[in-house]
Parts: sequence; structure tokens; C-alpha cells
Amino acid sequence: MLYNVTLKDLFDEELLKIETSANSIDVDWRNPKIANADALLVEVQIKGNGNSKSPPNLVKKLSTKARAVIDKLITAEPSIIKEENARGKLARAVFYEEHHLLIDALTAYEYAISLADTPEYRAAYKAFLVKNKMDDE
Repeated sequence: MLYNVTLKDLFDEELLKIETSANSIDVDWRNPKIANADALLVEVQIKGNGNSKSPPNLVKKLSTKARAVIDKLITAEPSIIKEENARGKLARAVFYEEHHLLIDALTAYEYAISLADTPEYRAAYKAFLVKNKMDDE
């Protein structure tokens, strides 16, 4: 199935459209079409089905100052959070979730599972999805 992901500014002006068959996309905030936006409205639609459009979801860019604070907090965390393995990614996911950085947490959970697909990691991911109303069940 193909999806059209539309990124709009807060005035509902289309900035970027991405076609994908995946269930996620990477958005590079350095892209000139969205680089100046502090927030985006994200809509997803099944390609060719005008009745399938999702309600818009607001995604905010983390300010430089806020990013510096998060980076400083990560530096102060135990060394496990800096490990580039499944355990480290899971620890980072929990850290992001605790700091309400849900997209970063989601990405870290999925990355941890891609490195080590264990029942424990899947359960933690499922709990995260349910708690944050991202589960489709």
C-alpha cells in the first residue's frame, strides 16, 4: 500500500509531500522546504483514496536551546544510555519518553527492537504505544 504524507505549515500551506510504502518516514528539518518551520502539521493519506486522510498531527521542532538542555541531560545519564546497542537504545527510549520527546522515544524503541527483537523489548514498546495512545488496537 502506498501512502502520501503531507507536511504543512500552521497556516495549512503544503510544504512537502512524501510518498512511501513504509509505516514511518524520516523528516530532515534541514530540507529547505521545511527548514524555517518551527512546527509542522502532518497528514497521512492512502494514495488514491481521498476518504482515508488522517487528522493533522502537530510536530514541533526542538529549539536549539532545548536540544542543548536534552544533550546535557543525556551526558549526565549513566553510560548505558550512550551505548550503541539494543540495551542503550532502550534506555534512550525511556529517557526520551520521560522527557516527553515521543517521536524520539518511538524511534529509539523501534531501533532497539531492530537490533534485538526480544519479548521484553516488544512489551516495553507496546506499553509505550498504549500509554501514549499510539496503539491501533
